[in-house]
Amino acid sequence: MESGNVREGLWPVQKRTNKVQYFLEHHNGFFYILTNAPLKDTETAVEGYYLARCRAEKSLMDKWQVVALPGSDCTFQDMDIFHEHLVLFLQKDGLPLFCSIDLPVQIDFQEPKELGDFTPWFFPIPSNLCSILPGPNNDFMSSTFRLVVSSPVIPDLTVDYDMRKKTFTILDQEEVTGLCSSLYTVGQSNVSSIQQNLQLIEDSQSWSDLSKLVSCERVQVVSHDGVSIPLVILYSRGAHIHGESPGILYGYGAYGEDLDKSWCSDRLSLLARGWVLAFADRH
Repeated sequence: MESGNVREGLWPVQKRTNKVQYFLEHHNGFFYILTNAPLKDTETAVEGYYLARCRAEKSLMDKWQVVALPGSDCTFQDMDIFHEHLVLFLQKDGLPLFCSIDLPVQIDFQEPKELGDFTPWFFPIPSNLCSILPGPNNDFMSSTFRLVVSSPVIPDLTVDYDMRKKTFTILDQEEVTGLCSSLYTVGQSNVSSIQQNLQLIEDSQSWSDLSKLVSCERVQVVSHDGVSIPLVILYSRGAHIHGESPGILYGYGAYGEDLDKSWCSDRLSLLARGWVLAFADRH
């Protein structure tokens, strides 16, 4: 809709197409579009979503330019946009990642680029088994993006990522009542980071981690029909007895969703009694 002429009504950005989805964000006269629409004027095949853009003008909204393809080893899941940054939510090998790209994007190429060509900053995360959820990021002018980061062995962390300075700050962590003396502190220098040249972290920037008490590993197992399934296995290093401990297998495969493997204190009682917990995700 044209803000200066609301009586003209709404403009359709694209006609509805079966099984095609569009997610739009506006920035500096452009619509940035995350979509799985068939690619035009290119022989490049892409699965899932890719990033395109068009002018936010009624006569030009059908002239899309593909900005970025996800690459062979990751998929685009969602996006958010700010005055100086575009944030992309990704999955790589079934695991979540977030990255930011500086705006505005200069596009002077004929063929679509891959994500790495835009020098993205990947947000450092404490474990490759993390669950990551966006916090309230409502300020368009902000250069800070807030996430709630968690894993089966890391209680919920609230983290602010400064996309301009490419640094991050831990604001808060959920306290585990009754286990504080058993928790181990892990400095951020142990962060699993795609970013190169990660800055030295001050001593105050640390979090509580149960990985010295609880083993958490991700393996691939083959089902009865030959399909490889990612399996996350959780057990107490002290209470588990190999070959004798009882176990619980959680499975879910509907709607393209993975199981929630974020921190859950309700599991601690089972783990302390030697149980093995396994989470089977969709492949």
